[in-house]
Amino acid sequence: MDIGLAPYPDYPLSHTKCPGKIIMYLSLGIPVIASPRGMIPEMVIHEYNGFLAETTEEWEKYIITLINNPELRRQMGENARKHAIEKFSVHAHEKKFVNYINSFFTVS
Repeated sequence: MDIGLAPYPDYPLSHTKCPGKIIMYLSLGIPVIASPRGMIPEMVIHEYNGFLAETTEEWEKYIITLINNPELRRQMGENARKHAIEKFSVHAHEKKFVNYINSFFTVS
């Protein structure tokens, strides 16, 4: 797979989603084209690790851009993996998780 696609319609429920498939694409080093809904713009940083597309024309433009630019796909893929590790990995949340678990064992 060279490009991850994540289209979401503009419905209220779409704005509440945290799509796991986008995190998978990013962690695998795959650039993503996604609809800018909910927290997706925090996951897909436009022109860094993918593109945010709203209209049919934008979807077409960004898909063609990535198909025709293997070097851009490679660079965005590297950025995607880096972003996933920094923001969504176990290591990124390790401290919060340990503090949460420790809060159950703290004696007041």
